[in-house]
Amino acid sequence: MIASTSVSYPEFPLLALEAATAMGSVALFSDAGSVSSQAVAMGGGRGGGGGVSREDGLLPAIDALCTAHGIRVGEIRSLVCGSGPGSFTSLRIAASIAKGIAHASGAKLYAVSSLVLAAAGITQSGEYAIHADAMRAERFVQRVRIDESGMAHAVGTVARVPVRLLDVYLNRMGSTRRVAVVASAAPEFEFATVIPSAANTLRVSGLLAGGPVDRDSWEPAYGRLAEAQVKWESEHGRPLSQGVA
Repeated sequence: MIASTSVSYPEFPLLALEAATAMGSVALFSDAGSVSSQAVAMGGGRGGGGGVSREDGLLPAIDALCTAHGIRVGEIRSLVCGSGPGSFTSLRIAASIAKGIAHASGAKLYAVSSLVLAAAGITQSGEYAIHADAMRAERFVQRVRIDESGMAHAVGTVARVPVRLLDVYLNRMGSTRRVAVVASAAPEFEFATVIPSAANTLRVSGLLAGGPVDRDSWEPAYGRLAEAQVKWESEHGRPLSQGVA
């Protein structure tokens, strides 16, 4: 864990949630140098095991971490939630939990890019191109710089690139090393394969830059429309935002 006086952090205790991929996570920071975390399987869990969804594991994980450290949820002063892009359903569930806790405790809520959070697990400094599954034969791509202290800095914005053009797109980035989130169709070309982890939240530069998000209106940056909405719009020939007749 990085604990530097040159870095500004949210107030502690801080609770972080990440659910952009099939392996989510929860982390509790009592200060900048102390973190306890727990991995949580996300998605695909409905119907078996008594009908319990794997997404329901987020709340028990939060309760377990808070109980283990003698911290009540109402004492949480800051929350950080992974904002995607990634799994639509899991991101919404994590965001809803984070907003609920923020409302109940009065804590400030911050958003962090799940792609940059994935890159924050890389310890070697340099420039990286982080890419993740965007479905429909596309990949999300984010350029990230890891500085000498291990902090991850987003460079530019997220792009959505067809898989067939991924190599060309990444080659245009120059000296960046390509890193896949979770899985890659061409593992032999990857510098590493990573998973975003809430435990690395304080390794992301600029957490406070945009200030806390609005607890009522904030939504994750899903990266694309949900499959159900795409299907509805295809069947009805108009955007869902125009209303349902």
